Amino acid sequence: MIPEPRGRIFQDDHFTVSDFAGTRLTGLVLWQDCDNGHAIMVFIQVDRRPWQRFFLGAGIGFWEDWGEIEPGLIDPDDEPDDAFLQIDKLEEFGVSDAAIRRIFCEPCGNNARIVIEFGDGAQVILQPTDPATFDSHSELVMLRP
Repeated sequence: MIPEPRGRIFQDDHFTVSDFAGTRLTGLVLWQDCDNGHAIMVFIQVDRRPWQRFFLGAGIGFWEDWGEIEPGLIDPDDEPDDAFLQIDKLEEFGVSDAAIRRIFCEPCGNNARIVIEFGDGAQVILQPTDPATFDSHSELVMLRP
């Protein structure tokens, strides 16, 4: 049974998304600004659960579950236009079907960062490009142990 959507679940500089520990990553899509390459929003899907989305803004992290959504089909007001690219990062980062150890948000300078940590120690991180600058632009990076 798929749980009911819960809307915005977190908005803080410190939280843990405990629902996905031990699950497998099946989708990872980045919305990226065409002009400057900055990350706007990230979508993930695990096992057979609905897509989740997360982003950074105002120095904190946001995590949302809006139910049976797909990147680009969230809401007419949220759909990317010519200013955004939708980039599938699952294969590029080599994390298709990777086991998730934990997902958390933590302070990062004057901002926050959201980390997806896998069983092998690899991490996908949404982080500020300049942690010292409040409300900095974001980037999605892959770190290997």
